[in-house]
Amino acid sequence: MKKFYSQPGFTLSEVLIVVAILLILAGALVGFGKHLKQQARASLCECTIGVLIAAIEQYHDWHDAFPDPANDPVMSPIENLYAQLYNQPRSCALCEQIEKSQKGDIDGDRAFEFLDPWGKPLDYRYLPGMTFPVVESGGPDGDLATAADNISSR
Repeated sequence: MKKFYSQPGFTLSEVLIVVAILLILAGALVGFGKHLKQQARASLCECTIGVLIAAIEQYHDWHDAFPDPANDPVMSPIENLYAQLYNQPRSCALCEQIEKSQKGDIDGDRAFEFLDPWGKPLDYRYLPGMTFPVVESGGPDGDLATAADNISSR
């Protein structure tokens, strides 16, 4: 009669099954991590816009007018907003609460602008007849024309 001795360890098929399960779980975690990162960026953008709205209200209380997007025709509307808010002490104090990564000079013209978490300048609009200005981000795709992912103060 033959005796079979079992050796401790795993078979090749057991190891392959465990590796496959680990790869599936890792793939799911990476996808979930990207989703969480996009949610965090959207929340940061909403907070930045919220602080800007509060700063615009402070500016309005002080000057009895909203910041003019065409104050300096050489600058973009968001650059004009940045300059005007930083020239009024109460608004400036609020703007200092905005994350440093949300401010910068991305076009190299030495005029700073407020940025969204995706690195694009925010859009600032105020036209006569409007009851309140609009601050908006193009969202992850950076395109204001595709309104589905835009983040706005409206």
